[in-house]
Amino acid sequence: MTLITLNLLKTPLTKQFLLIIVLFLASLWIVLPEKQQPIGKRHQDLIAHQLITYNLWNQFGFSHYHGGLILTYPNPGDLHLKADPLQTAKNSKGEFFYCSYPPFTFYSTYFILKIFHLPIDEFSIYSIASFFLFLNIIALFLIFKEYAFLPITSYLFLPNVLWFHHNVWFVDIQVITFILWAFYFSMKSLTGFLICIFGACFTEWWGILFALSFLFYLKFLNYKKNSFNILPIGKAIVNNPYYPILILITVASAFSLFLTINILSTGTEFFSGIYERFIVRFGIDNQQKDYFSRFQLKTYIFITWYYLRNYLPITSLITTLYLWFSFKNHKNLINFLFTLSPLWLSIFLHHLILINWTAVHDFSVLKSSILIPFGVFFIIKIIPPHKKWILFINFAIFISSQIYLYFKHSNVERNTHYQKIASCIKTHYKLNEVAKANYFNQPITYLWWKAERNVVRDSMVYQCK
Repeated sequence: MTLITLNLLKTPLTKQFLLIIVLFLASLWIVLPEKQQPIGKRHQDLIAHQLITYNLWNQFGFSHYHGGLILTYPNPGDLHLKADPLQTAKNSKGEFFYCSYPPFTFYSTYFILKIFHLPIDEFSIYSIASFFLFLNIIALFLIFKEYAFLPITSYLFLPNVLWFHHNVWFVDIQVITFILWAFYFSMKSLTGFLICIFGACFTEWWGILFALSFLFYLKFLNYKKNSFNILPIGKAIVNNPYYPILILITVASAFSLFLTINILSTGTEFFSGIYERFIVRFGIDNQQKDYFSRFQLKTYIFITWYYLRNYLPITSLITTLYLWFSFKNHKNLINFLFTLSPLWLSIFLHHLILINWTAVHDFSVLKSSILIPFGVFFIIKIIPPHKKWILFINFAIFISSQIYLYFKHSNVERNTHYQKIASCIKTHYKLNEVAKANYFNQPITYLWWKAERNVVRDSMVYQCK
């Protein structure tokens, strides 16, 4: 048993890579039935949100909107109509744009669709999401090398990774790819690291927080003394004396490009629109109904529950194994926590700053999933070779339980009622009329996408409900 386990935990890179491809295909097989269904489950409204923009770009041209994330259909009844907070700011034509996040996820997805002549539909988005998960796996493989089998397995079969990385697609998901590759290139290439940092910053706000946290780690956490020597994070960066300036310039460039695109799209109204959204997501706008404020206990209860539901089994296993085999030796753990500080510090800051967003969206804790393979790698390194079989048995049981939890959590009713209401809207409303629907308790983007109208919710409407 020990010999077999050691071969699985540390095998030649070629065999390890083949095993990892098999694991990825297994995860794809698990979620394949969901990919064959219409969107309408846990946060798949994010796909509908993007499809609206992609279809408008496809019809009227990417440059027509100056690269802005357009959300308003060009019908007389839809112009100047703010039907949902997603519409952050509008231009002089009355077209509203989504400005809450940098646009790289929208750009990269749209250009992949166009380059490979893929249909602009949900299955294409599913496929792109799975492809970027595969890129995550490759990055982890390059980081952990011959020890990659268990860390990648523990990450790949987490229930929230199985669902969100295969069946949902948004900025919060793609930015993980850039963060993982930035970690890898920090050990190999400053140029590669800076490219990934730019991509992360131009994708999601976590990218900026990660870059600043990485700079703080290299500059002030005594890298050479505290870094865990088996995982030399940042080694390729500190050799260049100008790395602080280069990192800051990269962050500033991505942020400046984000500002430029949105100002070209919406003018100065962008600033008031983005400020309103920041106040909401910062958790201090108490004028909204059922609002999650940073001053309310329920906000922290929800966030805690997201973490317990997604990570309690695996963190309990890692903690138990650590206490069992290395309770009296904390030096390696402290050094390893220092090494991972750019990750956990930036995640904590993201939760703290955008606390309303974190409390409202359970996928906001998906960022923390990439801490899991690092924790498993650490356990592999501290357990004596003759006890590795214990690790193998524990993780075999864990992975089986995680697959079960995936099916349990994904077994929720699919919302497809929006398709019927969309047909009703196309029948009852002319293009110069404001389209209304008695449609509540579900994201409005489903309806916009199918109806090709910026539908307003109205409880007094009786024909479309």
